[in-house]
Amino acid sequence: MKTKSLYFVVLIGLWTSTIVAYLWFIDTRYFDLFNEWTRQNIITFYVFLLISKILAIVWPPLPGSLFTLGSIPFIGWPAALAVEIVGGLTGASITYYLGKWYGYPFLKRIFSEDIVAKIKQIKIRKDREIESIFVARVAGAGNLMEIVCYGAGVLNVRFSRFLIASFMANLLALPIFYIGGNVLKGGNILLGLAFGAVTLFIFWKIKGRYVE
Repeated sequence: MKTKSLYFVVLIGLWTSTIVAYLWFIDTRYFDLFNEWTRQNIITFYVFLLISKILAIVWPPLPGSLFTLGSIPFIGWPAALAVEIVGGLTGASITYYLGKWYGYPFLKRIFSEDIVAKIKQIKIRKDREIESIFVARVAGAGNLMEIVCYGAGVLNVRFSRFLIASFMANLLALPIFYIGGNVLKGGNILLGLAFGAVTLFIFWKIKGRYVE
């Protein structure tokens, strides 16, 4: 219980520090320089965001969503959300089939023993596969939000159900990106922080019903 509570505190801390760091960044001259570069290399920027999001799912330690959230002032929240969803579903599909085709021997070659152990501990309730995957993707402990994709493949969850659940989980990012867009543009910072905290808390409490 203490470990879970500590993780929740860390999430809130990361959420807060990221916003604070970004607000500092937009007041520097580097923000204008980067904004100008983005306008001149918009295709390259989109490709970078998409690849970073896909890689963040395939290799969980990478912070893919931070890049897409941070891109909102440059390309707008609708475009950033589209990249988040497309990249998230693509990465999730890749990890699902890597887990399904190659199993644990493959995972042990690219991940630490701790991560592989977490994947082995995932138990998807067969009567609630869509709900289980959805909640696990949104509120899993540690790196479970991404590595559950590998677990779904190893545990032979139906791909159609896995994809539906993943799409639903990605759609949940809509209000986050909308409010995040207002915050990053100088809107109500406290509203953004409160929304993030409440969202994490709700799914933290209900995830036990679906993922054992």
